[in-house]
Amino acid sequence: MDFGQGVLQALFDWLGRDRSGSPLVECGRITGDGPVYHLLLEHVHEQHRGISLLEAHTRAFLRRGDGSLIEQLSGDKRRKLRRAEQRLAKVGAVGYAEAQNLAELETWLTDFLSLEASGWKGHAGTALSCRERDRQFFVEVVRAAFQQRRLMALRLTVAGRPVAQLCNFLVNEGSFAFKVAFDQSFARYSPGALLELENLRQVEARPGLHWMDSCTDAGDTLIKQLWSDRRIMQTLLIETGRAPGPLVLACLPLWRWLRRSVRTVLGLRNPASAGGRLQT
Repeated sequence: MDFGQGVLQALFDWLGRDRSGSPLVECGRITGDGPVYHLLLEHVHEQHRGISLLEAHTRAFLRRGDGSLIEQLSGDKRRKLRRAEQRLAKVGAVGYAEAQNLAELETWLTDFLSLEASGWKGHAGTALSCRERDRQFFVEVVRAAFQQRRLMALRLTVAGRPVAQLCNFLVNEGSFAFKVAFDQSFARYSPGALLELENLRQVEARPGLHWMDSCTDAGDTLIKQLWSDRRIMQTLLIETGRAPGPLVLACLPLWRWLRRSVRTVLGLRNPASAGGRLQT
């Protein structure tokens, strides 16, 4: 970040002066504890730019500590998942595995795309396999990550049949949760949650892996029950010095108040988030 302030200065100067620029810049989903956020705040303070917090929420985050990640779960949650696994075992032998070679990875990819397409995303036309470009992008990224040893591709099987799969991308001492899919005909057994529990075991088994970002939206409550830590996510609106940026930023609190008041009068609720890894 040695050149961070210079980059920000050049960016905001261009936005404020060039005809292709903008009076305001929205910085979406900036971590509230990261170096980018710190640089932005320092730049805004030094350059006396207006800034407004548009939205803030927490999302589930794993951070390795002295204790077990599994033991951080409530006793009630562990018992419920144990009973769910016992019920699932009555259907067939339960197994957990990670793709260890290219042949296993190709099988994992085929099964994952099929599982995702069989669920609500497939019915809504938003599954990866619904668009060839999306499918090809996912396949290429996963293959490349595997070849560079930056992939965790896990699966849960029942009698050899895949019922839940997930993947994470590894980077240095951390990782990012990316995708999960499960067979909805097994939903009553909570296969996604069971695989997330196995994911915790896999994280614990890797001494060099110290954290994992869930990459979920604010509305994901299930993953927050399984992951104990939180990461603050913020969306910021910053003025560049070009009109009418300062005026818009000054009027923003009034506009928010009016919107809340109208929604309250009409009895409307904020739409629930459809994000979250376990809901994929």
